[in-house]
Amino acid sequence: MNKLSVILLTLGILFLGCEKKEKEIEPENLNSYGLDATFDDGRTVHFSQFNPETTHEGILTVGCFFDGDQMAIGFGATNYQDPTKANGFNAGFKVSAVTSARAYQFTKENANADNTSTYIKRIRTGSAAATPSPLLIYDNRANYRRFPKGDGFCDQEELAVDFQNVDVTTYSNKDGGTIEGSFDIRVYNRPEDNCQSYQKQRITGSFKLKRANFK
Repeated sequence: MNKLSVILLTLGILFLGCEKKEKEIEPENLNSYGLDATFDDGRTVHFSQFNPETTHEGILTVGCFFDGDQMAIGFGATNYQDPTKANGFNAGFKVSAVTSARAYQFTKENANADNTSTYIKRIRTGSAAATPSPLLIYDNRANYRRFPKGDGFCDQEELAVDFQNVDVTTYSNKDGGTIEGSFDIRVYNRPEDNCQSYQKQRITGSFKLKRANFK
């Protein structure tokens, strides 16, 4: 066998070896799927989609669901469902016509509740939960400034609702496909004192999630 044949044979063996390695599929790292949310108080919480952590606020859960082209991403700590607990929360957003990787933006929740942002936090426990508003509920329906007008009366003016921004950077229409992006939502709560202005909560973050199709 001449030198050229040896060289070609060696290159062929190396090529086949590289080709075999390229065809080997690495096992998927499910730990890479989740959502990070930063709240107004400065804390950042990580929600793992497939290996949820149990904390003093409950199990940290997150999911991405599609009903047709309507996308809903929800995340939270499950103690908000338990009236014996004083913590736990649920948050998320629902966006209509999500069909590609692009930025989606909206303000108020519309009549069909297609575009919504919410944040629910448990604030009372036990017997106190039987009194009004055991949950603190924020949404993007309205934003009012309230002020006393005298003689015990209160007046109000409607202010703008900030834009809700959801930027989808990776999109798949397949059940189990990957959805990636970031979000910036602003939601409002009406205090129990009717003359207090609405309180605002901002939640920002990023996500990489597997979608679950309802239909």
